[in-house]
Amino acid sequence: MAGRIEDPLGMRFILPEHAQALNELAYEKLLIKQPMLDDQELMEMSRLIEESRIDDFAVRVVWFEAERKVDNVELGKEESAWGWIQRIDMNRKQIKLVNDDGFWWIYFNRIMRIDRV
Repeated sequence: MAGRIEDPLGMRFILPEHAQALNELAYEKLLIKQPMLDDQELMEMSRLIEESRIDDFAVRVVWFEAERKVDNVELGKEESAWGWIQRIDMNRKQIKLVNDDGFWWIYFNRIMRIDRV
């Protein structure tokens, strides 16, 4: 058939709104729910936070960064940074992680994992 444009992906014509909706759906599939931690994991993280603050050793903190809410469930992604725990703010329930590149205030309930560096 002369004059017909070949469509190798089989996508045909897509409206911009449809393309945006497909991109949003694909992005949502990459997002995760915040995992629930058991008491043992929480105790171990508390110990590492306090030791890093007192003994001044570096840790790698992985926390949940919320992106959006879908069906009353927060979805987000993992963020991580390494550094030293400089401060623990019990009123705001946050830790201050500091390294050469800057600092982060991280909420206790968002922390997923802490490892010694």
